[in-house]
Amino acid sequence: MGDKTIRIQISENYAEIPGKQLKQTAILRWGRRDRKWLAKQIQGMRRDRFGFTSFYAFALAGKKVVGFAYFCQDESDPAQWYYGDLAVHKKHRRKGVATAIVEEGIRALKAKNAAKLFTYIDSGNDASLAFHQKLSFVRSERQDPINGLLMDGRAVYERTL
Repeated sequence: MGDKTIRIQISENYAEIPGKQLKQTAILRWGRRDRKWLAKQIQGMRRDRFGFTSFYAFALAGKKVVGFAYFCQDESDPAQWYYGDLAVHKKHRRKGVATAIVEEGIRALKAKNAAKLFTYIDSGNDASLAFHQKLSFVRSERQDPINGLLMDGRAVYERTL
């Protein structure tokens, strides 16, 4: 990774993540700073409102969250996982942070005996497509949503682990 001061942390228990880091994650994820709205989102993250077996991979510069991704297990097949919500703070982009986040998530998945990782890519998002192809993702034939997460016309890509 080009930015040596960044470390990647996997967290499966949101209750142990400091509130300030969850707030930074929510701002990166949704781009909103409204206090009431953020408090509600953070509360939902702490409850793991989706109810899936899941974890976050955080990129930290010191104690500040500068990137993250969400990984969740497919309820219909425990060997299959989905990841999304990949976000990196603009000051840390193009430095290998996103790659490090996904690769650390993949290491964690391999330890869980995962076989495949899926993600959605918006049509026309050439940067995301190139990024995922670099990480050995290929277009998937899968048409059903993962855990009911809406595809909204996005293409499904997969990587065999």
